[in-house]
Amino acid sequence: MLLAHFTTSEGNFTIRLFDQEAPKTVANFTGLAEGTKEWTDP
Repeated sequence: MLLAHFTTSEGNFTIRLFDQEAPKTVANFTGLAEGTKEWTDP
């Protein structure tokens, strides 16, 4: 199970990433979050 933890000025929260159901979306999110995928302005 993949989890992403967020810390904001409004509080903390954790989300579950469903890599089996949405593999491309999860790969994109984790790549951007980890810095292994370059962000480009559309």
